[in-house]
Formats: sequence, C-alpha cells, structure tokens
Amino acid sequence: MIKSKVVIVFPKRDQAASSMWDVIKESSLFKRLDYEQEIYAYTRFSNDIKAIHVDNDGVNISNLEEIINTDLFIFASRHSAESGFPALLIHTPGNWGEARLGGNSYELAYSSALAIKIGLKNLRFFKDDLKLEEYRVGIEVTHHGPTNMSTPLCFMELGSSEKYWTDKRGAEGVAKAIIKTAEEYLKAKSRENGESVYVGFGGNHYAYRFEKKLYSEESILIGHIAPKYVLDHINYEIVKQAFEKTIENPFAAMVDKKGTRSEHRKKIREFIDKLGKEYLEV
Repeated sequence: MIKSKVVIVFPKRDQAASSMWDVIKESSLFKRLDYEQEIYAYTRFSNDIKAIHVDNDGVNISNLEEIINTDLFIFASRHSAESGFPALLIHTPGNWGEARLGGNSYELAYSSALAIKIGLKNLRFFKDDLKLEEYRVGIEVTHHGPTNMSTPLCFMELGSSEKYWTDKRGAEGVAKAIIKTAEEYLKAKSRENGESVYVGFGGNHYAYRFEKKLYSEESILIGHIAPKYVLDHINYEIVKQAFEKTIENPFAAMVDKKGTRSEHRKKIREFIDKLGKEYLEV
C-alpha cells in the first residue's frame, strides 16, 4: 500500500486528462516510482503528492483505495456539453437519483468543501495568468460516479468538446490548477480554520449563485450541491448523506431561493430540521 496525502488521477482513456498529463510530463515535475502501477511522485512534495495513470475512465473507477491510501483524490477529466463551450470546471461526484454515468444510484461520494474552494480559486487564477480569455471558470453541481470510495474526491475538468480537450493552453491551465490545489490543500489541512460550511440546494447545473458566494465570502465553503432538476425526487436519506459525506461537517443548508420552487424549499427545510442543521436562503 502506497501512502500519499493527495493523489492526482489521470485516466488514460480520457482525452482531456491525457492532454493535461502531456503538459505535466514536459515540466519534469513528476518522477516514476519503482512500482508495477504507473505511479509518480511530485518532486517538490514527493511523500505527500503523487500522480497515477489508470486504465478506466474516471467515472467508473472504484479500486484505487486498494493501491493508495490518501486524504484526497483529484481526478483530471474532460467535461462534455452539447454547447461545446470552453470551460475550466470543478465539482464533487455523486448521484442524487438513478445512476446514469458511473457510480451507484442514490449514493454520493465523499466531498472536501475545502478542496472545492481551493480548486475553484486556482482555476480562476490560471485562466487569468495564462490569458485563457475564451474559457469560463465554474463549479458544477454534484453528478456522476464514482460514488463508493471512502476517500474525498473531486473532478477538475477541461471542456466541453474534443476541440478543447486537446487544447494545450486549456490543458495547461487545468494541470497547473490541479498541482497548485494539491499543494495548497496540504497547507490548509495543517491548520485549524473557522469556515462556514454548507450543502447547497437549487439553481442550475453550473451553480452560479453558489460560485458567487465562494468568490465573494472568504469564510464560506460549499461541499455537495443538489440542483433544481433533482429536487423533485431527493429524499431525507440522500440529504443526510450530503452532510455526513462532506468531511468538514457542514452546519447548514444554503438554498438558492430563486433557483427553487416553494414546495422544494418546504421539503428541504423539513429534512434540515430533522437533521438538526441550520437553514439559509440566498
């Protein structure tokens, strides 16, 4: 068993992840370890940050914990959208209902709201630093697999079509953001903090209102996000999972008032009261 505080996962079958890995190889910042698996150590933090090349697509991976013990997995990934717009994105995986793209139905992955906050900030930084004007930066709601791992994980993605999955500039932006996020997560995990941690409810897939909160208020962290389109069928047990599987122990629900119907807000409030958590509308 290999131990590392942060592990970056690069699926070989993922075009965007392969583009990011090509950028990283050129930097010579990772050196291959002497193991049967394709595992690499980050030269600046060789004991604490590692990268692994895997055969399966990211949404279907489930056996990494048999190989590596870590505090956080960061998955390099492509993002697909019919619009094909250029994007640099981050989110936690999980299925609020029936599984359609990896993972188990009605099961959420473990989330680190801190990693989401740090990752979003770094995607924004490298968009500006590398002058990626055509790209938009954003956070997505909780969706797709894998869901059955016991380690927190997040996806950092390059989208949203093959044109951009193979764009070296965009790949460089996400690759550098991933590495910087791993570094900053190590430092952040080493100190106490007093952030206000939430689970989000409502809004569309790209969670603009929650993204705005993360940018504008330094203390706020948001782990899982349930968009408006799943609120008809979510139940108490899946909402309970969202709180229990966010490792920073959320104290409240943050509800997008404009992005929910009144019956949704009533149902969410009932679940939140039953959990003994606070309720906030924004």
